[in-house]
Amino acid sequence: MFTTPILLIIFNRPDKVERLINSLRSVKPTKVYVSADGPRENVATDHSRCDRARAVVSQIDWPCEVFTNFHEYNTGADFGPEKAINWFFDNVDEGIILEDDCIAHPDFFRFAKEMLSRYRANDQVMMISGNNFQNEIIRGDGSYYFSKYPSTWGWASWRRAWMHYDTRISGYREFTDRNILDTICQSPAEKKYWTKFFEKINSGELNHWDIKWIFAVWNNNGISITPNVNLVQNIGFGNDATHTFTHDDTMVVRAVELGEITHPSTTIVDKKADAYLFEHVYKFTLIKRFFYLIELIKRRLTR
Repeated sequence: MFTTPILLIIFNRPDKVERLINSLRSVKPTKVYVSADGPRENVATDHSRCDRARAVVSQIDWPCEVFTNFHEYNTGADFGPEKAINWFFDNVDEGIILEDDCIAHPDFFRFAKEMLSRYRANDQVMMISGNNFQNEIIRGDGSYYFSKYPSTWGWASWRRAWMHYDTRISGYREFTDRNILDTICQSPAEKKYWTKFFEKINSGELNHWDIKWIFAVWNNNGISITPNVNLVQNIGFGNDATHTFTHDDTMVVRAVELGEITHPSTTIVDKKADAYLFEHVYKFTLIKRFFYLIELIKRRLTR
């Protein structure tokens, strides 16, 4: 019996919701929370697709309490997850969060449950990620290591951590006055990258919830648990995605078995792993997206 609550964040992709529900059958959770964003008024197919996605939830046929939070109107790809997670932690003290394109290996659930218990009272540990983008490089001496980066394609956390999330990142000016990025970032390029994102969030130009979550973690001296293998695969790349619209080999990593969980000898952040993640995922993916957009514009101009 798997008693850790799980939040599913869904929208208008019934095929992916079905895969997500099927991925839960290996553990048969006893409590599932489902938050569904509403249809966009300017997209004719959204109403039927949203209805079909919600109907898939009825395929949960094992003993399970299912709680639903179905929105009538669309709140968007950024505010939707934010509201869903708020609702989730209004009802539970800790749990697992999966968006509809995040398919977890069965070992992820066991890993998340053990980490939630082990680090429940450690306020510095703010989340458990299911993602690993280290290209099979093993970090540290355990099954997992600690990172400053909270990767959220399948993750787990506690209410006591999410309470620091602030949609307006109202503490940003104090954050900059205290020069916190100077202590977090390992290079001027990394500092420039995150400063630009936080400035756009602070000004209202961007509303990415996951960037706001990174800010919340960093502003509270938080760290994240990262497994030494990838435990959650993102299947959301493609034309129906909101942000992950290009296929990116650096981030499409299949989920694999973790095996026996061994604990690292230290909770110190692995700086080499974080530097690798910045160079090969965050920075590199941004460059690839830039050239993709340039090519897309060229194609449209030549039609």
